[in-house]
Amino acid sequence: MAISQETQDKVVEATGRKYAQDKAVPFVINVKDARLVPNNVLTRELPDYVLYHGDIKATEEQRKAYLANGHRSRRVINTAAPAEDEVFDVGTADGMAIVAFALEEYGAVLDPTKKITSLRAEVLRLAKAADIPSSPPKPRGLGAALTEDLAG
Repeated sequence: MAISQETQDKVVEATGRKYAQDKAVPFVINVKDARLVPNNVLTRELPDYVLYHGDIKATEEQRKAYLANGHRSRRVINTAAPAEDEVFDVGTADGMAIVAFALEEYGAVLDPTKKITSLRAEVLRLAKAADIPSSPPKPRGLGAALTEDLAG
């Protein structure tokens, strides 16, 4: 019984994906002779090969040095720790974010149909009333040029 062209195409595609080269770590290195081989399901499970995170254009001596220095996978760390004092920027927030912020931080219900400038002014007033420091707005356009002329 012959298989249809559609079934054959699906089998070929699935096989291709299964044995395709890994995009995140494209090569494995032979621990005995420092050869680089494409990383796929078959080669990554061989006992003499480990994942290679070095430069793919490295010379044989550099690859041997990589193996001699310990070929362990790179450590993954997360340096994106939350800031101690989180800041809410009313200058870049949209209207709904400002309304939600005012409700969460100050318990104030703002009218979301107001202009964005009015909402920003209201939040700044609430922050001032709560004795929370806020930075002055950065001058834009002609105001920025005048401020620079006066400052220096």
